[in-house]
Amino acid sequence: MDITEVLAFSVQPGTSDLDLSAGLPPMIRVDADVRRMKKSGGRVAAHEIMRGTSATRNLIREDKVAQIY
Repeated sequence: MDITEVLAFSVQPGTSDLDLSAGLPPMIRVDADVRRMKKSGGRVAAHEIMRGTSATRNLIREDKVAQIY
């Protein structure tokens, strides 16, 4: 499964989140239920990008990192 297939699958109706982790199959959230996508071999590169907004900086400063996600 390449990234194009993962992204195409993640835009289906009801899908809100796409979670990518190195060495694990992609996970999607559909109607508040987390589901694993079937792995057809290979690996998916995973990157996480967090924008440094003032709200994010305040949560980090206040040690409330769990609230960022």
